[in-house]
Amino acid sequence: MSVFIPAHPPVFARGHGNSRKSPMPCAAFPAGSIPPAGCETGNQRGGGKKVEQLLAAEGTRILAALPPKCRTVAMDERGKQWTTVKLAESISGWMKDGGDTAFIIGGADGLDTNIKNSANELLALSALTLPHGLARVLLAEQLYRAVSIIKQHPYHRK
Repeated sequence: MSVFIPAHPPVFARGHGNSRKSPMPCAAFPAGSIPPAGCETGNQRGGGKKVEQLLAAEGTRILAALPPKCRTVAMDERGKQWTTVKLAESISGWMKDGGDTAFIIGGADGLDTNIKNSANELLALSALTLPHGLARVLLAEQLYRAVSIIKQHPYHRK
């Protein structure tokens, strides 16, 4: 399970990769991980519980990890398919509105229905089912790219 919680107000840092000349300000995106239910103490996953029970337990722990009153964006292959420009426009609006925004990525079994139903947005990185580690990398890159659009940096090319 991965929970991305951008700091607000956004914290900006210079640089990308090894380039010291890059003026790219990028938002800081602290990420936290929540182990799958049943693995908290090193036990094998599940312990005979049904997937729905495991997802509900994970969902409870995800909600407990989020800042109060934060905007939630649940990542799911059945979610809306935004362009990078649309993501940048949304993030820009959220930054103006203030508050925290959490991007939530599920584990191998996805996200609990309550998390998806209560999310402010349900987004897809792809219609394909992605391993959560890859989804995390893709989301981080898209957030970086969206901030580069907001800051009018040439990283994103049309």
